[in-house]
Amino acid sequence: MILETERLILRPLTIADASVAFHGWVGDKEVAEHVSWLPLCSIEETALWLEEVKWKDDISQMDCFIWGFVLKESDELIGSGGLLSKYEFCVGIPRLNWETEDDEYFGYFGVQGTSLAEVFPTLDDRQKEDIGRQLGEFLRQLHGITDYGKMEAQTTSQRTQECLELYQDGRGKLAEFFDEAEIKAIDEFFANSVPKCMHGVGKYVFSHGDLGDNNILVDSKNNVGVIDFGDAGLYDITQDFRGIEDEVVLSAMMAAYGRGEILSRQQAEDTAKMIDVLVLLHYVKENDPSVADRVERIRERFFTRKETKS
Repeated sequence: MILETERLILRPLTIADASVAFHGWVGDKEVAEHVSWLPLCSIEETALWLEEVKWKDDISQMDCFIWGFVLKESDELIGSGGLLSKYEFCVGIPRLNWETEDDEYFGYFGVQGTSLAEVFPTLDDRQKEDIGRQLGEFLRQLHGITDYGKMEAQTTSQRTQECLELYQDGRGKLAEFFDEAEIKAIDEFFANSVPKCMHGVGKYVFSHGDLGDNNILVDSKNNVGVIDFGDAGLYDITQDFRGIEDEVVLSAMMAAYGRGEILSRQQAEDTAKMIDVLVLLHYVKENDPSVADRVERIRERFFTRKETKS
């Protein structure tokens, strides 16, 4: 589909535009400061992005429409832009069905499936890659939303401080499960590693906010659903990748997202360790029966793996 204005021709981009697009805007850090995506790193990466956004013969199968902006007078490609179809996401999400005028009651269409945490032991790498691909494409759609109204971003420093305060508030409960040396090691981890693993890239986008194995659902055909949007808001672009513990799923997510390495392997591992400790403290407070399992996870992550490596 080609559109025209007085000055511009809007046409679908092609792989042949990779060099011009990379040098012109998609690889420009200053341009990236004003849009929802990170700068691409190479012409090759730009070509992969162009392959992802190319138009299909059946446009009803498309969820994102990207045009290249060409100056009529010079035939110069100067930029790109597009439209996201009105939130027709590539994964299942809860959808509002009805609500009362005073918003006191509402009904919604739910999402069917089993939590990713529960089905992980049954998955092979191919299935994990497929799940990661679906999640990466979903986040690319979600993070492209810009009409979210007035919303204040939670910075990575605020998020880090919140996690450290939660740890300090519940730290006394650790003595029920760990000895002094183990608690000291966990203290050092929160003091030294947590601030590093929570470091972001400074790009704030509309995010799920609490995406993880327990609110990702998978059905019998490996179709993905995402639930629990109660923490949705503006976060650093890394936030929605932090709760994914499996390396295969995370790698496939980042590949499908198409913006390079959003989160390093070390950041992902340390984030998972931090979440385990904070979840344990929450479970103890709520008398959750899963406390023993979480303690074992922490021992395995903090101590057993370390001993094995040495």
